[in-house]
Amino acid sequence: MSTAALSNKEVQDLLRKLREPITDNEPVLAINQRATQIAQAGGYPLDMYHEKLEPVQVLDRVQEGKMTELGFTRYYIYRDHPRMMYRRNQNARFAPQIDTATGQALNPAWVEMRTVQNPQEEAALEAERPPAGCGPWKRKLDELDPLPADPVEAPSTKIARLEGELAALRLRNEPPAKKKE
Repeated sequence: MSTAALSNKEVQDLLRKLREPITDNEPVLAINQRATQIAQAGGYPLDMYHEKLEPVQVLDRVQEGKMTELGFTRYYIYRDHPRMMYRRNQNARFAPQIDTATGQALNPAWVEMRTVQNPQEEAALEAERPPAGCGPWKRKLDELDPLPADPVEAPSTKIARLEGELAALRLRNEPPAKKKE
């Protein structure tokens, strides 16, 4: 098999054929379960990585050998994609959500997140013109512009504020009144 035309689905199908079906599970203590399982199984399950395909987990030497033939390795291979992209978005869908039980935030406040699979998707996303209330796409959450003081301003408050700013500009641009003599 050549890895050039190989897809993640084909890799998973191959692993499914190589693995024996599990018919029963022995009762186990959940503390350090993964470390215990790896120690008892001679170092397996083992995560293997590929330059272009998703990581896989192998359960024995046969599976490891087959995945090695396909270009997988035991060592982590850094990949730029898929990657998360972030931007400020003041749409109500991205309002902060709080867990009622713990009071902890469930999402970053006013942040839209998308996953891009390759550089072309990333370039297309960055080339999009941001709609009103949105900022540009960034690669890291900490690169986002800080939130404005009040991200959701009531329409009546905004109208009053803008009318006040307009009145101040008009006063500033009016010619000074002539003195009567």
